[in-house]
Amino acid sequence: MASVEAFRVLEQSQVSPPNGSAPPASIPLSFFDIVMSTAGPVRRIFFYDFPHPTAVVVDSVLPRLKSSLSLALQQFYPLAGNLMCSSSPDDRSGIGCAYGDSVSFIVAECVGVDFQELSGTRAHNVAELQLLAPRLVWSGAAKPLLAVQVTVFPNHGFAVGASVSHTASDGSSYVHFMNAWASACRTGQLAEPAPSFDRTAVPNPLHLRSVNIFPGFDRCGADESPTLASDFVCATFCLTQDQLQRLKRSVTAKFDEPHGSFHCSTAVVTYAYAWICLVKTFGYAGDRIAHLIFLADYRARLQPPLPTTYFGNCIVPCFVEVKVSDLVGEDGIVVAAEAIGKAIQGLRDGAALEGVHGWGGRWQLAATQQAMTVAGSARFRVYDADFGWGRPVKVEMVIHRPGTLSLAESRSGDGVEIGLSFDRPEMDLFERHFSDGLKRLSE
Repeated sequence: MASVEAFRVLEQSQVSPPNGSAPPASIPLSFFDIVMSTAGPVRRIFFYDFPHPTAVVVDSVLPRLKSSLSLALQQFYPLAGNLMCSSSPDDRSGIGCAYGDSVSFIVAECVGVDFQELSGTRAHNVAELQLLAPRLVWSGAAKPLLAVQVTVFPNHGFAVGASVSHTASDGSSYVHFMNAWASACRTGQLAEPAPSFDRTAVPNPLHLRSVNIFPGFDRCGADESPTLASDFVCATFCLTQDQLQRLKRSVTAKFDEPHGSFHCSTAVVTYAYAWICLVKTFGYAGDRIAHLIFLADYRARLQPPLPTTYFGNCIVPCFVEVKVSDLVGEDGIVVAAEAIGKAIQGLRDGAALEGVHGWGGRWQLAATQQAMTVAGSARFRVYDADFGWGRPVKVEMVIHRPGTLSLAESRSGDGVEIGLSFDRPEMDLFERHFSDGLKRLSE
């Protein structure tokens, strides 16, 4: 584990949009923004190979990263603003943008830490990752929505950490911004499609106006990272295209057609397989109900649909419940895939919003039952974030809670990556269940 002496801050500064490029504005929070305001920030770390001394990074890399971030904030100007909310739940919450808004930009150095291990797939300490992901510090009226940190590993590489409040952005919007920033750094100009902040077509079925309806939202929206034990580790597990196809065939070969059909997608079998491994790791009793929650992008499913460039939150929770004995049984992958596939089918034509009044209760119940939750998506293409020094060698999402999985496409394009965090004994057990299941699949 990295010691405090191995990590030091070299510089703290602010980055603003170009002068006069981002006019004052107030963007109201949508229904989805308010619902997601109690979720912690979206925190990812992008690792890049760059075998040069710190001085080279400071002189050649940092100026380009800062100038291109300023350029990207010209289009994504709300991320330089602040969350505006009063103590009254009747007042409309929003994002306030003003001249002079800026984003915290920290430069740090990490010496004596194995860059290859930290940017690899094998188990490594989560507390070390926390050092690389900047915190969103909320104090009084200052409630920033984005913080950036660049950490240099001398003669090895550097990491770009970006934390975005979930009040301002879902995962799709986060990646849109990161790719726009990376493109601006690589090419010197804004090449990504401009984001849309128009909330007029976003429904508000519960007539929500303020984040203050949720007690303690200000503690959730910012980032107070917990103190983690030294044996709390994270690791990445990969499913190749061949393994994904085998999983799909194992489902479709046994699926009982008279009970209906569903699309057996990559997401479906990935969720299903990881869920089974997780339930086995936790060792639940057979008569217990296992819970799974994943978030689905709702832009294209609304009527009328929102543009893909819509910036903000537009995600809905999907809740899946299956008896443990069915999940760990011989046909567990079929049972899990069918339940997940049908939950996805229920998203069609705006139907998911019909159950919106029950979201809170179902989420609370699942939370008490140690549900598996999924963050990220293999469709985000996080490995496309090339700032001009090549694609990232690893993209890591910081996860503090056992049972939460992050999902991304594999760097090679041959499958998906599953990231999760556990105490080391549980991680070893999960790894055994994961590998044993794949061995049986290939028999």
